[in-house]
Amino acid sequence: MSLEAQKKKAEEEVAAWKHPIGTQVVVTRDNGEEVRTKTRSEPWVLGGHSAVIMVEGISGGYSLERVRLGPVSGDARDPMKWQHLQPFVDHMQARLDAKVAERGPGETWMQAGGVELIHQAGRKLDKAFDFVSHGADEAVVGAALADAANYVAMAYQRLSCKMATPRVPGAGGRTDP
Repeated sequence: MSLEAQKKKAEEEVAAWKHPIGTQVVVTRDNGEEVRTKTRSEPWVLGGHSAVIMVEGISGGYSLERVRLGPVSGDARDPMKWQHLQPFVDHMQARLDAKVAERGPGETWMQAGGVELIHQAGRKLDKAFDFVSHGADEAVVGAALADAANYVAMAYQRLSCKMATPRVPGAGGRTDP
């Protein structure tokens, strides 16, 4: 890469950094170790070709390419806590970027039998339990429970040959037992 291209890239990285001093970050050291720390400065272009920033615990400027936003201690927004969801997020982002119509989970299970749907509902409930036990946001837990309820409704329909009716108060369905 030419010196001009390096300079332009470094200037763009510095301009894109919109975080105040004291922002929690994760720094990838030369040996691959990840260190949680905080920024001590705004980023700048060093030597006309590299974007750097100062962080606590490391002397001098550190390459901005090796610094990413980090979690707030004990916060549900901790990216390390939700790493298992990254493939799903990437997949959904790719679908949005490509604007490709794809079958959703409900369509995938439309041909499934009642027993298969019960097993899937159990897996969804296990997922909801995991969210609760890890202190997830109420909206995340609610979405997981709604997924489980959808599979239960489909299983009910398959096993009884009737239309499934939600029995959740306020969900537009019957509330009688």
